[in-house]
Amino acid sequence: MTGAPPQDRPDPDRGAALHPPASRVRRLVVKYGGAAMTSPQLAEQFARTSCCSKLVGMRPIIRYGGGPEITRQMGRLGLEPVIADDQRVGEAATLEVAGHGAGR
Repeated sequence: MTGAPPQDRPDPDRGAALHPPASRVRRLVVKYGGAAMTSPQLAEQFARTSCCSKLVGMRPIIRYGGGPEITRQMGRLGLEPVIADDQRVGEAATLEVAGHGAGR
């Protein structure tokens, strides 16, 4: 990112403010899903935050959420998705679809 204008470069100070000190946390597992998968602005923000985490000494581990694909597959099967507190809720059939949607 050396050729990027200053406003487009990750800001390690901002990353440090967003996360616990790297001396206490080495790995950071982050789910990439939901609105961030459908919004270019949120996807960009996610990428910048991940880069900042790396710059301050953390090791971000990105976990793919797969929400939109799971919802589409549930619709094809006639299942109605239930979301409560930003989390998918469901019975065995929903878990089966989610397992296949996650590549299992």
